Amino acid sequence: MSNLFKWVSRSLGLQFVAVAVAALACAFVSHHLVSDVAARWFFFDPRFDAYWEERSMTALEEFQDYVSQQGLSVRQALTDTWWSLTHPEITLFTEPYIPYDQEEGGHYHAIRCSDGDIYAISYSPGGLYLAQWDAAGLAAGSACFLAVFLPFTVHIIRRIKRLYQQLLLSVQSGHDKPIQVRGSDEIAELGREIELMRQSMLGLLENEAHLRHNGEHLVASLSHDIRTPLTKLMGYLDILLYKKASPAQWEGCLEKASEKARQLKGLTDELFCRFSAGGEAAGQARSLVDGPQLLNQLLYEACCELEEDGFQVEGPPTFSGEYYFNVRVEELRRAFDNIFSNLRKYAEPGAPIQIRALEAAGQVSLTIANRKRRSPEDVPSYGIGLPTVKELMERNGGRAEVEDGADAFSIRLTLPPVAKPRRTS
Repeated sequence: MSNLFKWVSRSLGLQFVAVAVAALACAFVSHHLVSDVAARWFFFDPRFDAYWEERSMTALEEFQDYVSQQGLSVRQALTDTWWSLTHPEITLFTEPYIPYDQEEGGHYHAIRCSDGDIYAISYSPGGLYLAQWDAAGLAAGSACFLAVFLPFTVHIIRRIKRLYQQLLLSVQSGHDKPIQVRGSDEIAELGREIELMRQSMLGLLENEAHLRHNGEHLVASLSHDIRTPLTKLMGYLDILLYKKASPAQWEGCLEKASEKARQLKGLTDELFCRFSAGGEAAGQARSLVDGPQLLNQLLYEACCELEEDGFQVEGPPTFSGEYYFNVRVEELRRAFDNIFSNLRKYAEPGAPIQIRALEAAGQVSLTIANRKRRSPEDVPSYGIGLPTVKELMERNGGRAEVEDGADAFSIRLTLPPVAKPRRTS
């Protein structure tokens, strides 16, 4: 029985059929009780017989008085239209089918007219009463059918309205409200499918927001990183244009300007490849480079530019050893450009910038510390440089640890070294 109930509960059509059958059964039982059981009890009740006998006798006495007062003849009494319409249950005869003086004919009554007698007999209008009881039975059956079927229909409509209201609230709230349904029929299945669609849409919206955020962050970080080599390139070009350096220094300025131009091209190429190909370009693949040589070169260039700008640098340290880095060189250059660009903006020019190095078997680290300017609020900050440095270091297998105090700042860059590859003959 429980399995049958579960089977029916899974199909809305079977539920409608089951409820309709139950409603029809209730309607049939109600019609039978009213038009058959109750009607028989009514007709065979002695009180009904007594009532009808009294009513018939009263009608016959009134008819006798009416005939006597009007002086109607037999013909006139038989053809009286008013009496026939008002008393259809009484039938008039010129003579009884059974002699009046016999016992079986006791129900006949003689009506004396002016020129003779006629006979009247009262028939119970069972057809009229039966039709009324049958109509009452149909009304009771219809009421029972509606009493069973309508609540089920209203329940289904309410479930659909509830599902629609939940969907409307979910849309108005940005698809944050879940769709809750109960049952196992088609309406419940529809609600669960809508809930799955809502969750899928939330996932798509979240993924879209994540991609948009990544794209905005990429544009912001690359735009920020482009400013540093572009500023240096403009400086070198101004030196050449306004001849601020001697002819012997022109070649060095041209080399540095060319280097910054290539760095700018690499950044713009990366920006183009990220948005056109949807991923990292082939030129952004990692390469195995000499670790000490790379770090010494980046530090030398950055420290020379700091000293040219009037900053004091303690060091820089010199890296030595035989190890390699599996990194993207341009991204490490971007990280160093961001760090030293922040030093020019936020470091106190009169305080020395300390640079320390640590070479160990498992890691190579570089720590840069400085004192902050007394009025750093005069320098605009976009909050892009340090997050970009952390991201670039993590993309190359390293990490960046920042300590930002009220008066001092330090950053520690760590990269995992790779053993020197063996040469095969």
